[in-house]
Amino acid sequence: MRKPHVNYVPPPGVTLDPITAKMTLVLHVSPEQGWTQLQNFFRGIAKDLIVGIYEFTAPHIESALVKALRRLDKLTLTLDSPPEPPNKREQTVETTHNELAAALKQRLSFAWALAGLGREAPAEAFPTSYHIKVAVKDSKVFWLSSGNWNTSNQPQVDPSDQAALIDAAHTQDRDWHVICESPQLAKLFRTYLLQDYTTAKKAAASAAAPVAAMAAAPLPAMAEQQALAVIAAHTPKTFFPAHTVTGTIKVKPLLTPDDYRKPILELIKSAKQRLYMQTQYIHTVVPAQDQGNPTHMALIAAVADLINAGVDVRLITSEFQDHMWIERLQDAGVDAVEHLRIQPHVHNKGIVVDSQIVVVSSQNWSALGTGDNRDAGLIIYNADAARYFEEIFLHDWVNMAAAKVLR
Repeated sequence: MRKPHVNYVPPPGVTLDPITAKMTLVLHVSPEQGWTQLQNFFRGIAKDLIVGIYEFTAPHIESALVKALRRLDKLTLTLDSPPEPPNKREQTVETTHNELAAALKQRLSFAWALAGLGREAPAEAFPTSYHIKVAVKDSKVFWLSSGNWNTSNQPQVDPSDQAALIDAAHTQDRDWHVICESPQLAKLFRTYLLQDYTTAKKAAASAAAPVAAMAAAPLPAMAEQQALAVIAAHTPKTFFPAHTVTGTIKVKPLLTPDDYRKPILELIKSAKQRLYMQTQYIHTVVPAQDQGNPTHMALIAAVADLINAGVDVRLITSEFQDHMWIERLQDAGVDAVEHLRIQPHVHNKGIVVDSQIVVVSSQNWSALGTGDNRDAGLIIYNADAARYFEEIFLHDWVNMAAAKVLR
């Protein structure tokens, strides 16, 4: 039985226009710093934590979060229930929900996200996934990431343990994260997350049939099912501490389905010297399925135009960019032989332009990822922040990624 459809409506009275304000950004990456900095973010909750996230299956994160929430602190959580194999993670999202409910009782406000493929979703507002990864603390500080609250994205590793870091680099994911202290931006994301929660709760209350009767559509043949069999893991030459940037900074919040393609297309077209992008995969789409203005393929065409113009374009994708998708990218005009490298365990969705601007986000480059699913990101117009992530990208380009020969 197909889920009932709920029209996505953004919250009233807010805008995704760029914000220039005094703020502090704590920039960091996984596997080396993700968990350490997320733990720091959990500390000092004064009132509440509002979370919207795709997956939450790491017991160590669940335990730390419950411990951080003091007697009167509240958690509002909107969580997807993607159709993953039951033994893929340490526990299921359903287990996480049940344990949080038992520990927090009335202090937990919970809703299953309205994702088309969500096992528990009572309705559909987003075609396949509620793929966002954002947490807002006390309307003052927020955490935003390309990675979920899974062990693969947030491995429990000591940043001072070199051997453990090397092992994590071979087996866990590369993700980029930002912790941003900015009440203006925090309140903005809080407003959107609470709207998602309220809409999902309303849909659950009015559901005409039990959730169990509404089986999700079969999982499509996405990149996760088309991984290259084996790519040798490389050993990193260095690991990167977190980096704090403080000052008056311009930031553009990104949300799909509200606003991603247009500002990202403008950003790509603005590149004069360099465009570096590290993302899980880059999927093309046939014209008949490429809806929107601009379209998804307009983003890929803009990257191809930069290559043709002689801009230094470097693309890193994960092993899930298999031969078929590499060839389709090549057919779309992107010279994958010279400009694409494959790095195992890349879960990142980051872009650096001209060492001046950086994008940290959860949007995968598929038509739904840049279009209709729920995702979040930031365009940070700050050279210090851009250079931090650029250095990490170049390290990965040289030491962790390799060219893939087309058949």
